[in-house]
Parts: sequence; C-alpha cells; structure tokens
Amino acid sequence: MENENLRGLFQLLTRRFGLLNKNCCSADGIEISLVQSHILYEINRQNHASIQQIAETLGTDITTFSRQINP
Repeated sequence: MENENLRGLFQLLTRRFGLLNKNCCSADGIEISLVQSHILYEINRQNHASIQQIAETLGTDITTFSRQINP
C-alpha cells in the first residue's frame, strides 16, 4: 500500500513539473512517452474507468488526452 501511495505521488509530481513529453521506454520497438506510461498506469489502477475519468485523474482535458493515445 505504501508503494502505491509513493507511485501516485511520483505521478502527480511528474505531471506538475511538465515532464510528460519525454520518452521513458519502449515496448516491442515502439517508443512510449512518459504521459502514455501514466495513462497505462491509470488504466490499470482504475479498473473499468472511462476515458473521461482517466483524463480527469491525469489533470488533462479529453482533447489532449485523445491526442496522447492516438499516435
């Protein structure tokens, strides 16, 4: 439980300091940005959440969110 709280705090701080546009990793040769990593994390954490709920959690509007998930 404590690790979950630390991860959530790290996610929040990263978003607030504007580090979301840098690539953080790759999967099967596809680069994944830090914001995409945050999106995947929230999708996993919020089982069955709507796109709007995930966008709100990330503190972004739905238009920006859509751009992040569509390459």
